Amino acid sequence: MKRQHSKLRKILVAMAITLSVCAFASLLGLYVFAQSISSIGDWLAYDSGCLEWWGGPDDPAAVEEGANLILPPSTKNLSARSVAFQDCIVFVNFDMAPDDLDSFLASTDVSKLDSIAGSGLGEFTNLIQNDVNWTFDDDRVYLYGKGGDSNRSWQYIVIDQTTTGGYKVYVIHFLP
Repeated sequence: MKRQHSKLRKILVAMAITLSVCAFASLLGLYVFAQSISSIGDWLAYDSGCLEWWGGPDDPAAVEEGANLILPPSTKNLSARSVAFQDCIVFVNFDMAPDDLDSFLASTDVSKLDSIAGSGLGEFTNLIQNDVNWTFDDDRVYLYGKGGDSNRSWQYIVIDQTTTGGYKVYVIHFLP
């Protein structure tokens, strides 16, 4: 009888060790799997910030490079954001003096601006999606233009002329 208890005890100890090792291996495997999924999520994240390629959204030179424009001397309240996955989209908005409009426009891919009601900004607002919180009044008239090379990049500009003390400029630069 003692022999059977001894044998049973050895079997139970072996099973306990085996279960402990299996539990540890399972937990380790789950941890590695969770880390992998987390890394894939970071890699697939749409908001990877392509302005970082040129120096970051807080650097006016990086904004100029990423958005393919030259900021006018009267630029105030500059804000930039970018998103990237397969493409890079740079969103820039700022205030500027009306006197700087021609020189600013000459620095962009847009050759002319047309007056358009906010309700006609469909293509522009579709690019915004949830990436920036820009809003446009459907009844207000804006200056709008787009330009670029379909193989290289596209640039879209909206200018609100009704702001006090200058123009509010919105730029989207799309790099495929």
